[in-house]
Amino acid sequence: MRLRNMRYVRSGEIFEARVEDIPEAFRDTVIPLNPVLLKEAVEKKEEEILEIVKKTSNNYSIRPRATGTWVDVVDMNGKKINEKALKLSDAEGLLKKLNE
Repeated sequence: MRLRNMRYVRSGEIFEARVEDIPEAFRDTVIPLNPVLLKEAVEKKEEEILEIVKKTSNNYSIRPRATGTWVDVVDMNGKKINEKALKLSDAEGLLKKLNE
């Protein structure tokens, strides 16, 4: 495993590092010497993820298809959420569920 400061750590080696220096892919395999610091880092990361989800969760909208009677529910990037075309009433119901 290579830390963010480019230091190489071998398997079974005891080392000191900040949580931010350990790659996320290896954080579940590293046993912390101070579990309190690890818990604080995990809680901080969870809070960041929740903030991102809250910001992006209300960014859904209804976009009409070319036929005129059918619509799609799209996210802020324009990606369709529904697999098949929906009627306007069904799309509004899906939009309500997504924005809850």
